[in-house]
Amino acid sequence: TAFVHGARIEYLHRRCPAIDIHGVNAYGGAVAVPEQLRERGASKPFVLTEFGPLGTWEMPTTEWGAPFEQTSHEKAAFYRRAWEEGVASAPDLALGAYAFLWGHKMEGTSTWFGMLLEDGARTEAVDVMTEIWTGQPPEDRAPVAERLEIEGSTRVDPGADVRVRSSVTDSEGGAIRVRWALRQESGEYTTGGDFRPSLPDIEGAIVAGSAIGALVRMPDEPGAYRLFLYAYDAAGNAATANLPLLVKG
Repeated sequence: TAFVHGARIEYLHRRCPAIDIHGVNAYGGAVAVPEQLRERGASKPFVLTEFGPLGTWEMPTTEWGAPFEQTSHEKAAFYRRAWEEGVASAPDLALGAYAFLWGHKMEGTSTWFGMLLEDGARTEAVDVMTEIWTGQPPEDRAPVAERLEIEGSTRVDPGADVRVRSSVTDSEGGAIRVRWALRQESGEYTTGGDFRPSLPDIEGAIVAGSAIGALVRMPDEPGAYRLFLYAYDAAGNAATANLPLLVKG
């Protein structure tokens, strides 16, 4: 079931008595699954069959409806919290969990749900799940990117130059390589799992970029866009952050 609200538990227990294990998909609500099951009198054990970062439907949005996305560091922290509060805290009910998604997926944005990037780089969510599954963190951990900060408004004039500040650190103190990309906003946030191609980078949009920020020349065409930061260490680990922007018109 998608989470455990409404009559889902009653239906499962009363109408489907032959079902032995309750599979629950939950993202932001994963931390509350055991409590919700107990409060509603559930007796069947459950598996958290999907969990991960906060979903597109669970995040605040811009005035034009684009959801803000957690950084890869914030996502990793929520993977850990979801496991600890949604599974490990309930050994009497929880049988285990499946992290979503061990791979790359374009859904909402090209970085929202994938624990790996399209080029195969591992994000910090992989580090967290490695530690949860093995009891030991990886020897070389992913970089950490803080939220992007824009100088001025996120609503800009056509063709405007935008300055964005960033902060990236490597967990082992190594060198960081960054890539910036500006893309059109997908506008599709609930795809139901259907395949969607990644949107192309807008050529010439990145005037200058480094680990501490970027100068971006916005398109002349009005509409919604999103600026992406990808930061890599030498071991093939990566951090991500992005920011929705709007060209007025």
